[in-house]
Amino acid sequence: MLIHHLLRWHSDASKDLTALQRPLGVSPLRSVTLKRVQEYIATNLAGDIALPDMAMIACMSIGHFLRAFRAALGMTPYHYVLEQRLRRASSLLRTTTLPISRIATECGFKTTSHLSSKFRSRIGASPSHYRASTHD
Repeated sequence: MLIHHLLRWHSDASKDLTALQRPLGVSPLRSVTLKRVQEYIATNLAGDIALPDMAMIACMSIGHFLRAFRAALGMTPYHYVLEQRLRRASSLLRTTTLPISRIATECGFKTTSHLSSKFRSRIGASPSHYRASTHD
């Protein structure tokens, strides 16, 4: 990395750095560790899920955990948690008559508008429109 940095900033050879750029092999989380983290997320979906807590469950530093988690699932822990929250919200919207504000709280969103914006960007419809379309 030092050679890469020096060549990049202090040499004309910086245009041909592809030979120096090699992918760092990151080992994915072991399946048993991944399962523990996924269970923690599922259990605590309604509350705050902090990156340091997940890294502690995996017995890793935060940086190493981030790389290993992404190598295992192809997404960051943030995106995985968000995906799980949206899945639970869509399930509750389909199967219950709970108010959307309560669904937001039970799925770990701080506000109804936060649920709505994330839901709309991922699903393509607001939670109320989604609910109406699944109950027709």
